[in-house]
Amino acid sequence: MKVWRMRDLGLQAAQTIAAAKDPLRKLQELAQNFPSRATRLSSLKVKEEYRTGAATALRSRALGYGTVLKPGTLFLNGLPRSLAGPIFNVFDILKALRGEIRTLQRLAHLPAPPALQQQLIGMAATAPLLAHASEGQGRRGPPGQETRLDIYRGSKGALIYLNNLEKDAQYKRWPSSLRQLLFPSWQLQTIARNLYTLTLVLDLEDPNSWEALATLRRIYSRQFPVRFSVLLVSQACLARAEGKQGSLEAGGEEELFLAGVREVVEGEGKHREPATSEVVGMLFHHLRDEHGLEAATAFLFGLGVGGSWEVPAGAGAVGGERVPAELGTYADVVSAYSQAVAVVKKSWKGGAYAEEAWAALVAGKGGEGARLMHKLVAERGIPVGSVVLNGKLQVTLDLEEALMQMLGEEQQLLSQMVGAGTLKDSTKSVLGALLKGPGVMERYHPWMDEDLRREAPAVMWLGGGKGGRARELVERLDYLHPPGTRAEVKALTVVLQGDLGSTEGLASASALISFLRKGHWRSEEAAAVSKRKKEAPRCALVHTPAPTAADKGALLAHMTRVVSCRSEAGEEGEDALLQVLERLAIFLRAEEGEAAEVGERPSAYDRFLDVLKKESEAGGPEQGPEGSALLRTAEELREEATEGFRKASAQEQSRDSGSSPREGLGVQSADGGEEEGSLALVVNGRQVDLGGKALHPLDMEVILKLESQVFTLPLLALCNPRAPPDAEAAKASPATARRISDLVAMAHSFLNVYARHPRVDVEGHLRLLQDSPAESLLLDLQPLGSAGARVGQEDDPVLSNLSVTVLLDPLGEAAQRLAPILTTLRDHFHLPLRVLLAPHPELNEFPLKSYYRFALFPTRETHVLFQSLPPSLVLTTRVDTPEAWNVQTRQALQDLDNLKCEQGETGLVCGDREGSSHTSAELVLKNLLVSGQCFDAKLLEPVNGLQLVLVDGLEGAEGGEETAGRRQHHSDTLVMQNNAYFQLRADPGIWKVRLAEGRARELYEVVREDPMGRALVRVPEQELVVAKRDFTNALETLRVQKQAGKEDIPLLDEINQDEAEGGKEQRESKTWSTLSNLWAGRKAEVEGKPTGEGSGEEDETVHVFSLATGHLYERMLKIMMLSVSKRTSVPVKFWLLENFLSPAFKTAALAMAEHYNFQVEFITYKWPDWLRQQTEKQRIIWGYKILFLDVLFPLSVKKIIYVDADQVLRADLKELWDLDLKGRPYAYTPFCDSRNETLGFQFWRSGYWATHLQGRPYHISALYVVDLARFRLMGVGDKLRAVYDQLSRDPNSLANLDQDLPNYTQHMIPIFSLPQEWLWCETWCSDESKARAKTIDLCNSPLAKENKLHMARRVISGPLFNESWVELDEEVKALVG
Repeated sequence: MKVWRMRDLGLQAAQTIAAAKDPLRKLQELAQNFPSRATRLSSLKVKEEYRTGAATALRSRALGYGTVLKPGTLFLNGLPRSLAGPIFNVFDILKALRGEIRTLQRLAHLPAPPALQQQLIGMAATAPLLAHASEGQGRRGPPGQETRLDIYRGSKGALIYLNNLEKDAQYKRWPSSLRQLLFPSWQLQTIARNLYTLTLVLDLEDPNSWEALATLRRIYSRQFPVRFSVLLVSQACLARAEGKQGSLEAGGEEELFLAGVREVVEGEGKHREPATSEVVGMLFHHLRDEHGLEAATAFLFGLGVGGSWEVPAGAGAVGGERVPAELGTYADVVSAYSQAVAVVKKSWKGGAYAEEAWAALVAGKGGEGARLMHKLVAERGIPVGSVVLNGKLQVTLDLEEALMQMLGEEQQLLSQMVGAGTLKDSTKSVLGALLKGPGVMERYHPWMDEDLRREAPAVMWLGGGKGGRARELVERLDYLHPPGTRAEVKALTVVLQGDLGSTEGLASASALISFLRKGHWRSEEAAAVSKRKKEAPRCALVHTPAPTAADKGALLAHMTRVVSCRSEAGEEGEDALLQVLERLAIFLRAEEGEAAEVGERPSAYDRFLDVLKKESEAGGPEQGPEGSALLRTAEELREEATEGFRKASAQEQSRDSGSSPREGLGVQSADGGEEEGSLALVVNGRQVDLGGKALHPLDMEVILKLESQVFTLPLLALCNPRAPPDAEAAKASPATARRISDLVAMAHSFLNVYARHPRVDVEGHLRLLQDSPAESLLLDLQPLGSAGARVGQEDDPVLSNLSVTVLLDPLGEAAQRLAPILTTLRDHFHLPLRVLLAPHPELNEFPLKSYYRFALFPTRETHVLFQSLPPSLVLTTRVDTPEAWNVQTRQALQDLDNLKCEQGETGLVCGDREGSSHTSAELVLKNLLVSGQCFDAKLLEPVNGLQLVLVDGLEGAEGGEETAGRRQHHSDTLVMQNNAYFQLRADPGIWKVRLAEGRARELYEVVREDPMGRALVRVPEQELVVAKRDFTNALETLRVQKQAGKEDIPLLDEINQDEAEGGKEQRESKTWSTLSNLWAGRKAEVEGKPTGEGSGEEDETVHVFSLATGHLYERMLKIMMLSVSKRTSVPVKFWLLENFLSPAFKTAALAMAEHYNFQVEFITYKWPDWLRQQTEKQRIIWGYKILFLDVLFPLSVKKIIYVDADQVLRADLKELWDLDLKGRPYAYTPFCDSRNETLGFQFWRSGYWATHLQGRPYHISALYVVDLARFRLMGVGDKLRAVYDQLSRDPNSLANLDQDLPNYTQHMIPIFSLPQEWLWCETWCSDESKARAKTIDLCNSPLAKENKLHMARRVISGPLFNESWVELDEEVKALVG
């Protein structure tokens, strides 16, 4: 077809589909038979409305949604599922549909009208956190909306900045205008403004901190445009303060650390006692005050035993890069002090300065600064061993890696702010401008990590599913409210659940109650800080004691119920009730010893009253009118705390409670279970990680501020529509407020779960197209009943909330798959569909070159049928399967690679039999893939070369012994560096992925993350259990880490150049000493028969790899196998790629193996979806020849010889097998250059290739030897795949993929050049050299086309051959037909 006739094919198809009575049937008929429909379609005149509409839709997609809304995508309530490429799997669509329906069934339990439920579903796609993530902005929110920690306000006296870019002399020559940020730059802009303020929080007693300090010293000396500061604290000192063994308030340093420092200095231990961070902090502050910042900085960078120092002034570089090992003793620190001052003062009186330092420590000078450092870290909750850049905190001591990423993100953000005009040259403080807005926190909590929030355990507080009693529990819990807010609707519901009688439980309960009392929920000050009235929460305390715990929390839980019921009193009384509860929790925590028995519990409350009375009489902390109200209220509650508590306890013991509240609310313990007693904080269904610590009152401020950022205000507006929008508080009756608050909590819990996967507001996008020309391309397709009537869904609350929207190019490859899927969804699932046709407005190549059928069987049909195929064409069959499927041909008479009609006696014969026009093929799903990624969980990098085995999951199980013995070792592989990918083959069932015996198990162990992501936990079974229970594409994740003490031992030994060039014995000894460790004890099994690794038989076996497609090349492959077996003097085993072989060939190969006494193994590998795909079958075959050599064969195979199917051997392959490759991973034969007629076709002799090769030969890929041991050891497969993925972006590169790739990479992967006689080809080699040839290859000639069979009969004949090609062919035919 001419290009000018192709131009409008997309528009013509869209117009035809839109005008059809049944658009889906027309779409399927066009897309799946397009080559036969194109000519007629091209004659259709396109209406202007469709041409304009397509342009409008394309423009809207490009400007509004980027790559999210691209043709070939199906959206289930905004949840995108791609239908393009190899990752497509219809079972993924069905699984997503089933999951969506189950979720909507849960939503149906929400006590709200259908309209509100539909609005909740739409809200999930428009949530701000998910909206910016789905548009490719990653974890960064809009400018000014990011979560940051303000550690700088109130830090006077604690933070000391080492430099100031706006004032220091060394930065004076830098430009000062922020407009510099608008210029493109691949590095940090050097601007004389404090754009980046970095604070490093270190405990110098931790050996891991010295690398971070050395990095800080290095980048400081190189004049990075960053303002630096440090906080030097001791974790031991912070622990003493937390345990009340000292105070961080003014004057508290004496008890906290000064007395201990003075004792060491004045005693005999200053030369042997290890120094502490508080000692360094004292001297650091004293130096700054006494001798200036330059001396203090020199002291900081000169610390450490064995460390070097130099004054980092001006542009001078700090000498030395060695990282100190430890802080050293008091004397070592004082020595660094004296040397720093002496150098700065240019004085030789270092001894005098040492005495000055000792005196300062005794006098406590600098102690105030050290105390303020500790106080700042404690009050702001800053983790020790973290880095803070402009308020963005990362808990890491890998400063170099963290800083580069953070600085790049900050520069991009600042550039956006300058461009938007929110940051100007007149801005006094860039840091101050960044630390404004709702995302700024005054205290750090791990919940500030957006990834942690999104991945935290969450459960819907609705009926059905996991936690089915959650709705009932939410509706009957007793809630505490901030005083005076009970009649307000609450957007945040907080539940503290666990053993309230534990130390952490009591501390957390008192902190939560204090937060309610002192939150200033309606004060003008709070409103000014947050720019809006803070949302008051409601809180519940649920006591679930551990089985062996002392039940201190039962009284507190009972009194919580009492206070909740009685808090309908006035504001003052409500505050007093909360105050009693808070003081009771504090009292129970402080009381020593175990709690009394149940019958004696009221005595605890009496003791609590005695404490309050004594405080009142002595004028204690609660003296005055408030103290009187506290005591009076506590006395009024005594009856409830004694007799009422006893009765409630008896009733609780006699009640059959069924499932626990913990189960109902879906709370998980740290190890992923639901262990009673572990403490958890749940906010609107989402579990907050408490990190194993007690809750702090300021933590609640951070947590609730973060939780209220996304859904709070929209949910309040939805669930409480009658509330005045400008009212300070939406007042209602307490009962009404309770009902609406319950509704908000359930709706919020639904969204926390439902919106975890990014959704797209596709319906909003389609609304933009209404009343535009693109509306003509929008199809609303309603389900049809049996009589053709529309099927109503108004009575089905689930289906009425399910929206299926599709964006589709009618002539895209996805349309061929999608048409039958959409028809099934409409006609069998009765789902309404919205389809936006998005044709390409102008085509310049033929869009669909294949006939296509999709095997989706909603009925009992089990076959697909191609009809009316053109008899004049030669067709090739290709099976389009999901990524996880290994599908092979089980029965076919015809050559599926070359389907064509032959001329018979009675005319054209197109079928399996004479007179028939039908041909059939039967396919079988042979096995499924277990694929995934394997990472070092600590380093977060691939563990390339790690050996994995797949074993039967029933091993050791009752009744599974026979199966386990038969399939114990099913398959093995190694982990690629590319994408950390691994691939194994399995059948449906339960399987286990294990580390292979030997070096893998000696160095590594399998670990997992706890549910909160806090820590790595060793997996006791040392395996990953995989359940292949469906046909979806499931990607597994295997996490490992080095075993303790083996962190520095490499998995793969490095091979240096001397070894590569050494003798064969030296290299083999080196390689196999490693590989014997790698796979020690491994007994490979092939179809139940061990290969006998290490046995004499296996060592003598020559392994030959080959592949073929089509009957012609399969015929030649059989002849090649016969010639190899005849010429080779040792046993031979053939490894044949099964992907393209016909059933007839596989049967013949097995018959030949039995007759000629060689072995045959059929191997397969699925091309990973992340590696750039090839579409032409010949290029796919070329890819399999080179890209997967490290993973195609069992790990026990140490060497392989590849032989092309169209070759015949004249020599013994054992000779090639034993050839010394001189340390190279593989060996190829260089192209012949002895035939002058074809020298002009050797493109590598000039131009780009000649320059690139730099004198190296260009090799032919028809025969090569691979030393798989060294190939794997050197990671050659990873390198080849990486280069391929880069070069294949250009479709014109790698024209001869299997040859060009290894030749191109010779500079990084050396090739051993085989002697020329190992491959003779008539096209390139002279006739005279044929007599020396050891293999004959039938390569095509560029001078003239010749039939392969004619060439074989002509070339492989005569006195040079023991048997001619014809004789070999006849011998094979006689055996297998």
